[in-house]
Amino acid sequence: MKIFLICNALLIASVNAVAPLTMLTDPKATCLDGTLSGYYIEPATAPENATKFVLYLEGGGECNKQSTCTTATQGPLGSSKYFSTTRYFGEGEAYANALPPNPFRSWNRIDVPYCSQDLFSGQKTSTDPSTFGFYFSGHLILDAVVNALIADHNMGSATEIIFTGLLLPLLLPHLLPLLPSPLQLFFLLVREQRQGR
Repeated sequence: MKIFLICNALLIASVNAVAPLTMLTDPKATCLDGTLSGYYIEPATAPENATKFVLYLEGGGECNKQSTCTTATQGPLGSSKYFSTTRYFGEGEAYANALPPNPFRSWNRIDVPYCSQDLFSGQKTSTDPSTFGFYFSGHLILDAVVNALIADHNMGSATEIIFTGLLLPLLLPHLLPLLPSPLQLFFLLVREQRQGR
């Protein structure tokens, strides 16, 4: 397996490709407020790229006190109630198509919203006073997204996967055991962060 860490902005989308929201069904994959999380996918548009995937993991900070966590649950950074029903690949920072031709435009492209406020690291399946009454389940969301892509979108047969997002150095040890082998795996770190939806 080859792994590349590239610290640069990623250009991965075609212009105005619309991807619907797919809600997760794993009851452990919850946003900060306990609502189920989800992901957006635009399937590969070229048969030769059906086994190639680009996954963008959104960022959005973290909350470490009750007041900031409560504020997060009043928007998409803490609750899927505020997720858009579609994502336009081509409108945001990591999906900008500034340099034609974009080599990833016909790959499977996935956007993973960030709603757990725990840097995709939490594994809480219940609330308690130490979590201010909120769920911190980002690690479990990431598990559920990868498992859903393997089950429903043939990622178990992937030959190439690109992960991009701000939190990749923290997630690398967790992601590798979930993925098929052999496979070429690329990690691209982006500088930008989506401010809203």
